[in-house]
Amino acid sequence: MSTIKVSNIQDIANNAAMSMSNGVVTFTKVPVGAGSLQLLFSQATATNASSIDIGATYINSTYDSYYVVGNVKMVTDGVQFYLKLKSGGSIVTGNKHGYDLTNGGNGSLVDAADFIKFNYSTVGNAIGEGVQFQFFMHNVNSTIYPTFISGFFKQAFTNGAPEGGIVSGGFIAPSYALVCNGFNISSSSGELDTHSIKVYGVV
Repeated sequence: MSTIKVSNIQDIANNAAMSMSNGVVTFTKVPVGAGSLQLLFSQATATNASSIDIGATYINSTYDSYYVVGNVKMVTDGVQFYLKLKSGGSIVTGNKHGYDLTNGGNGSLVDAADFIKFNYSTVGNAIGEGVQFQFFMHNVNSTIYPTFISGFFKQAFTNGAPEGGIVSGGFIAPSYALVCNGFNISSSSGELDTHSIKVYGVV
């Protein structure tokens, strides 16, 4: 059996499509295909931070939908986990968020808030506690439909008891024309402790 060795593949117009070196394939442009994810941002740190801020460098008109996954431990015990959307480079304030949160037989429906909450009971700050989360962001570039968040979370209550839930939220209907170009994750009080986060564009 013969072996074909190439280092570069071009399209019919001689434009470089991909290259290969040391077994690693690098695409010149984002591959087109339903359901593929492109890693845009990845960070893991043990350094305290007031918040995790993802801006227009990563959330922009390149994609209409994004997938986010991460872990956060809080410095302060018994706090809340807040996700705030951004538009025009700033966190959106003025009760323009809304969310519906379900946890077992419990739930919370908030029609207008400055945030989207990703926990039901307050969050513990011991090692092994905190919040683990994943969510999709949709309609970030739409001026007809408001940006929509759908996701899951697993948290540990202040006594270490696990809780899981589903959350959906985003900009409320009157704020439909806001283009979302980022988000901010914070605690209701105090800083974030160790945390990790990955942001993917959905092709």
